[in-house]
Amino acid sequence: MTVDLPARLSRFYRTQPTNRRSFVSLLAAGAAIAFTDVAPATADPILAAIKAHAKAYAELDEALARQEVLERPLLGASPSFDEDELFDDPTWVALQLELDSLHEAEMLAAMALIRIVPSTGAGMVALTQHVAAFARQGYQWPANC
Repeated sequence: MTVDLPARLSRFYRTQPTNRRSFVSLLAAGAAIAFTDVAPATADPILAAIKAHAKAYAELDEALARQEVLERPLLGASPSFDEDELFDDPTWVALQLELDSLHEAEMLAAMALIRIVPSTGAGMVALTQHVAAFARQGYQWPANC
């Protein structure tokens, strides 16, 4: 047996396709409504973890921009570019070591975000907003958490 809804009611029962953005928005709104802070927002450890991840990501991004500036003249110089030129450049080698360290720091900070449970509603909302902002940029969270 099927029930036909009157036209005036059918608009209330339409289903909307769910995408990642709408899901994250609903999650943030639900967290804001459902959670009540029992401790000051500054006491939530997730807020420090969010700040640490944002800082680690910004430092990594800055180093990657420096790498691009360093490599661009060499890579664009000729189609038969010899990679040994880069490998012999002490500035490039030092930058690669720095990038390795910054990648590790950023990954550990991202893993902390996954492992730390927010203790306040404000922390839950802040984490959701942080994750959503990075997801919109195409950020890939570590798979080995």
